Parts: sequence; structure tokens; C-alpha cells
Amino acid sequence: PPRAGGGGGGSRSAFEKATGKERVFVVSLGGAKADGGTFENSVSTDEWISNAYTSVASIIEAYGAQGAEVQFEGGTSDSDFVTCVDGLLAKLKVKGYITAVGPYYGGTSSDYSKLDDSNIDAVDMQMYANNCNEASCIETNTQAAIKESPGGVSKFVFGLCSAGSEYDGPRYPDPQVGLAYLETLAAQGALGMFSWDAEDDVTMSPEYCLEDLGAEILAGGSPDVSGCKTYGESR
Repeated sequence: PPRAGGGGGGSRSAFEKATGKERVFVVSLGGAKADGGTFENSVSTDEWISNAYTSVASIIEAYGAQGAEVQFEGGTSDSDFVTCVDGLLAKLKVKGYITAVGPYYGGTSSDYSKLDDSNIDAVDMQMYANNCNEASCIETNTQAAIKESPGGVSKFVFGLCSAGSEYDGPRYPDPQVGLAYLETLAAQGALGMFSWDAEDDVTMSPEYCLEDLGAEILAGGSPDVSGCKTYGESR
């Protein structure tokens, strides 16, 4: 099955696709509410869908991606949200693009659960937004998100974070803790993993260890994850 990858690093994306690794690269629409990632609509729903599709498809093609993720963190209770996002996802699916939605973390995104499941290939959980670093906390939040999300575990993508950087400081879970739980999810049939702030993966030790070990786990392996360190741990 496809594996959902993080954003950033165009040359990395081209390299991964050229070497045939099972990774999927998608562009993301929306983002943090504080940074402008709020859904809003001042036109008809048909016009919003048409405008959004034209814009998103052009970005997908420009970056050589395979699809798009809708990830508004604000405005999801708007009366037009479901109609507009369902329409956009449906158009992307018809054109053969991979579709993903988020955020799904700990029951905070119930509006996304109203979307048409048939238009969604993957549901992204931003575990790094929960600030969890204990197995019990990760288990509780992840299972709550799986229960809420369209498609259950079969479409579920576990969102980890490589941004233990000089810019953002540490964000939990630590890679070793997150990767260990990814093994549990893989055994349950979860679709994949994505890495937030993937451009910082180059600062990890070893470089790209979060993505590389995650891919190995999803392929059925049981790698030693103890050596994967973030910027703050490895410098």
C-alpha cells in the first residue's frame, strides 16, 4: 500500500520516487489556525471547489507530488466546510490523485469525520500535536483518533515529528518512542506514517532516520530504533 510521506525536500522526493521506495508525497492545504490555516468561503460552494481544485492540482503538478492533504485546523465547523471539502476531494480522486485529510488527534477533529469516506485514501493523525511521550498517552490518543476517523485503522497514518530543531525546540514523542508504537500500529494494519517538518530530517542522527526506520517498520521489519535522535538529542 502507499506510504504517506512528509513535506519538504524536493530533491529527496525525486530521489525516493526514482529509486522505487514505497513513499507517497502530498501537498498540504491549510495548516495551523494561528498561521492562517482556517477554512473560509465567501463565494458559492461550487466556485470554492473549482477554485480550490485548480490551485491545488497546479501545485501538485509543479512539485511532482502524487496528491493532496486537506488540513484546515480552523473554520471546520463552518456550514460550507463538508460540502466544499467533499467536493474538492472528489475532484482530486476523479483525476487519479491520492487524497488525505487531517488533523486527527485525540478527538479534536470531529468535523472531519463527517466527510465522505469514499473520497479519502488516508487519514493523518498529528501525534506530535498532543505533546505525548509516554506509551499510555500515545495509545489513548491514537485509539481515540482511529475510532473517530473515516476508514478506521486501514486508512490511518501516524504523524511523527522531526522538528527537534534549533528553531522549534523538541516536540514529542521522541522518535524512539513514536517508532516503537508505529510497530504496534503496523501490526494492526495501519496504512503508514508521515513526518511533520520533514525538511528537518536532515538534522537527525542518522540523517532521515525517522523516515527510513518508519519505512522499514511498515515493510514488516523490526529495526533497532534506539539510535534515532532529534536535533536536540544529537547535538
